Amino acid sequence: MQQALVFRTDRAILAIRQFDVYPTGIEFTVDLRVQPTDEAMFDMPWELQSRPGRAPVGEGTLPDEFLRLGFAFADGTSWTNFAHNFPDFDKEPTGPVVMGRGGGGGGDRWEMRYWMWPLPPTGDVVIYAAWPMFEIEEVSAVIDGTALRAAAADAIDIWD
Repeated sequence: MQQALVFRTDRAILAIRQFDVYPTGIEFTVDLRVQPTDEAMFDMPWELQSRPGRAPVGEGTLPDEFLRLGFAFADGTSWTNFAHNFPDFDKEPTGPVVMGRGGGGGGDRWEMRYWMWPLPPTGDVVIYAAWPMFEIEEVSAVIDGTALRAAAADAIDIWD
């Protein structure tokens, strides 16, 4: 359907792609590649969701190795991987939630699947990223939230 090249430098590439749209949310792939070097990166270079019991951190306290990622929606709501709370599964969240769904990688490439709830409102979804380790200042890319919502209207429930 859609894809967004968030950044591409001579050292790193970040793409958000393969949006699978469902009636209540979207599953998508985060594809991150770095230029191979003698010192390969074996640890995943970011965390896209909080973990229970971990307090949100502020932008100023993040190490340069942490890939900052966020989504801004047309209705003014937003989500970032550095300033949000882990959802309480006993009640509906008050704002957008992005959660890991699996994937992997290492060395110079990571491909991870994520779930976003709820569906974005009509209008643009702006994806922001910055990665000081690779001298990438804040950049952005846009995907069409209206088209994602339209695709959700065509989704077929497979279970009653």
